[in-house]
Amino acid sequence: MKNTSNNTPTALQRLIQEPKGKIDYAPHEAFLLHVFWQAPSEAAAAELLAALQRCATATHRDTPCVPTYFFRRVEQDDEIGVGAPPATVGEHPQLAEAHKKLRVGIPRPAVVADLTRRGIDPALLNLDPSAPLPAELQAARPVAVEFTELYLDERAFMEHAGSRDYLEAYGQVRVYVHHQSAVYRELCAIQRASRARARHVLWTE
Repeated sequence: MKNTSNNTPTALQRLIQEPKGKIDYAPHEAFLLHVFWQAPSEAAAAELLAALQRCATATHRDTPCVPTYFFRRVEQDDEIGVGAPPATVGEHPQLAEAHKKLRVGIPRPAVVADLTRRGIDPALLNLDPSAPLPAELQAARPVAVEFTELYLDERAFMEHAGSRDYLEAYGQVRVYVHHQSAVYRELCAIQRASRARARHVLWTE
């Protein structure tokens, strides 16, 4: 009887199975990513940085061609556009994002689940945008986190996330992060990475 099961590994499985510790790299491909993400509160920033530390540990262990993979809380938040805390439902970035998702047709249970993961009461979606936020959300000033990542070539960028412990930690990162930079290429776009999309190219051919 013919075996019709598909045993072909997925792209993610191939990435995880790829040998680690490579020290050779392609010349003239090094680039730097320097971006900022925003966490909704001090507590979220602390959890975000803890998860990023786990990502960094896996990256330094597996990918020597990523010499810099560094994250820190930004002290001068106002200088990079993190302003005063929101006062109304409509001013809260995560709630505003949730309303936008609903308007474009994303199922409400998915939006509610996302807010719950972020520690935000989904019942706030039922309030008018001009309604005042609960005091605890008004007091939760957003915190900026700075990312500095140096890759010696494109392969290092594509392979640095190739372990289960990295992916587990990155899943926690995505819960807390409000994306602040269109140039940062997330793991879901890893196959589309190219030197031309890097914001800062250190060397060119």
